Amino acid sequence: MPQLQATLRTTDGRQLGLPTATMIVVLLVLLGQDVAGPELGLAAVAVMSALFADIGVLCAGILLYAHWRVGLASTTAWLVTAVVAFSLQGLHWFVLTLGTGPPLAEHAAWVAGYQIVATLGLCLLVTQSEELPGGRDPLVLGLLVGLLVTTGRMLLLELPLSAPPRGAYVAAGVGLTLICVVNAVALARSRAFSPWLRRRLCAATILLGLGQAAAFPEQAPAWLTIVSIATNLVGAAVLVAAAFMLARRSAQNEEEAIAVLHRRLEVAEMDHHDDQARLHEVRATVAGLSSATRLLHHHSSISELRRSQLEQMMEAELDRMTRLICGRPTTPPGPVDLDRVLEPVVVRHRAAGRRIDWEPTGATALGRADDIAEIVSILLANAQRHAASSRVELLVRTAHGSVEVVVGDAGPGVDRQLRRAIFEWGGRSPSSSGEGVGLASARLLSLDLGGYLKLDDRAGPGATFVLGLPMAEEALRDRARTA
Repeated sequence: MPQLQATLRTTDGRQLGLPTATMIVVLLVLLGQDVAGPELGLAAVAVMSALFADIGVLCAGILLYAHWRVGLASTTAWLVTAVVAFSLQGLHWFVLTLGTGPPLAEHAAWVAGYQIVATLGLCLLVTQSEELPGGRDPLVLGLLVGLLVTTGRMLLLELPLSAPPRGAYVAAGVGLTLICVVNAVALARSRAFSPWLRRRLCAATILLGLGQAAAFPEQAPAWLTIVSIATNLVGAAVLVAAAFMLARRSAQNEEEAIAVLHRRLEVAEMDHHDDQARLHEVRATVAGLSSATRLLHHHSSISELRRSQLEQMMEAELDRMTRLICGRPTTPPGPVDLDRVLEPVVVRHRAAGRRIDWEPTGATALGRADDIAEIVSILLANAQRHAASSRVELLVRTAHGSVEVVVGDAGPGVDRQLRRAIFEWGGRSPSSSGEGVGLASARLLSLDLGGYLKLDDRAGPGATFVLGLPMAEEALRDRARTA
């Protein structure tokens, strides 16, 4: 709410200026004898200004309705109802004035008295809105209330009422003005709306009430008619400006809420993808550890060297899986000994029966050991899934200032139509038994390390994936010293 109030204060003057200037221009055009012609009298100007004011009030009601549609506050709903009803009965009054005759003029005081009751009733809808039930469409209800008010006025005009005493019109006009002041005081005391809106509703109530006081320009003095014209136009401008700012702010709040939901959805989707990737790698690691366990317990002919390798692999992979379950590290990439990272992964996959050709190289790259191990494990598992009968070659090389880890097989390769899709989340061939998680996760990890993961199209038959990692500073210095 404080942010809303600050926004409204900063834009209040600009937004009020446009409708006010429009109303003043209309008034000047109507009063300009050179433009409108000498036959245009003050009474006609008053009637036309009332029409423009009622149209402005109706626009304000529609804008307030848009504001209500966002927040669905019951207090705003009753404000919409009152504003729409007020504008509708005002437009009906304009229609009646088009056929002004003696019967209408004779009922001036009675109609003004009726207008006092109607204005009081509409204001009560607003001031008592906190205690009134909601749940109805305020625009439709406003049209119904406005129709009810106009029906009552039409019935009043049909009654055979005697002409009121002299001066009754002036008394009715004064009473109409006073009831609008009373309504403004009631609005000022109401806690149904913010102070910012209460002030503008009070101003609009008084101004539009003064405008109604000269509903019969023929009976009103000239000065009161001029005041009526001005207050009608300015009162409508105040109401339109306030309604426009509320509707605009509601639209902005709605856009901000949608943007927040989109961000939360993106975060939730990323978290879901991360959980899927971790579960994918945990399942693969558990399968490899299970194979190693069976070798250790059911094959007594395993050499001591092989047994030692399996035990070291199991310890390293269990530690990595524990860290993976606890969450991915947020530490920046650092120098990594690729031999120490790749050896447990290779041993685990060999224990599962995969034929992998790999030799230590002593290469160092910039990255995170667990992430590099996960990427290479995904590539080896992918090769086994799609080229189970093929040997897999795992080698490390330097190229274009990067350290590249290459995983290649002699299987059927990747269909050209799927080469881009395989790195997208859920992307896989229709015949694949995978979930489309591994390669997408591996590419995201490689990008997070400042490297890349790509499919090498020039590697010949089979599928060859290349993981590129930045060279570590130590490796760069070693190359500089040996150059």
